[in-house]
Amino acid sequence: MTGGGVSRAVKLVTLRSGRQMVNVVTVVVMKRSHRVALKPTPEQEALFGQHAGYARFAYNWAVGEFKAGLDVGEWLSERTLRPRWDRVKGMIAPWGAAEHGQVRGH
Repeated sequence: MTGGGVSRAVKLVTLRSGRQMVNVVTVVVMKRSHRVALKPTPEQEALFGQHAGYARFAYNWAVGEFKAGLDVGEWLSERTLRPRWDRVKGMIAPWGAAEHGQVRGH
């Protein structure tokens, strides 16, 4: 496992625009993550693959809906698409509901 945390850098720059001088503050935030090695059981490994497949199916559905919306001049955000997915997922991907919440054990 590697460390994590957040580091910030602040930089003050003075820019000239004609006779005017402007101070610009830039804040850079870098988030660090943890890397953990998993040792799944064969059953968990199979479930990880199934969940990844379900996630890919949902993603592809959302991309299709987004593109269809663009074709009719509608911009569909994640906020719009998520409730639509929640309404139709049981009909178009019933096998996904059975997978939800099945990864257990250590």
